[in-house]
Amino acid sequence: LTPDEGFTQPFEKMSGAYWQFSYDRGGEELAVANDYLPNLTLGGGPIFSIGYAFSIPSRPSSSLRTSLGYSYLSVSAKSGGSHEQQFAAGDLMWVESNQVSSVGFGLTFRGAHKYSASGVETEFDPTWGPKVMVEIRGAMGVSLGAQFSWLTFTDEQGNKQSSDQIGVFLSKLY
Repeated sequence: LTPDEGFTQPFEKMSGAYWQFSYDRGGEELAVANDYLPNLTLGGGPIFSIGYAFSIPSRPSSSLRTSLGYSYLSVSAKSGGSHEQQFAAGDLMWVESNQVSSVGFGLTFRGAHKYSASGVETEFDPTWGPKVMVEIRGAMGVSLGAQFSWLTFTDEQGNKQSSDQIGVFLSKLY
């Protein structure tokens, strides 16, 4: 990859399209899954996103990342019954990088959120909250990282539930 500004900059390219696969775990557990599956947590699960990173012209080590993704997870609970959760996810992050790592601060979003437990469906209002991420950047635009976000979910009846998220991710910048 080439630097965004000239060939003498010590930074790899920070702008362009990317995809990201992450797995988040929420603070509120919805279902305890069978032995080999992860438990279902509110707002957690696998998330596949696509996005674009915009370089900041006057700051070659900074970028603005935007992404939109989708999550779906279905588990059979130990206590019986099937549980299913799906939602859309989005991020808007300011990212500062050096040669080997990055740190980002921004906002995360969850919307079109549905949870089903043995045929009974619950919808959650769209929610957003702050997000922090750290990553180790590898060769050819591949990164591994961890992310943390603070979210509060509101169901159809107006009940609020805090379910802060912690997760890991793999991303590939083109």
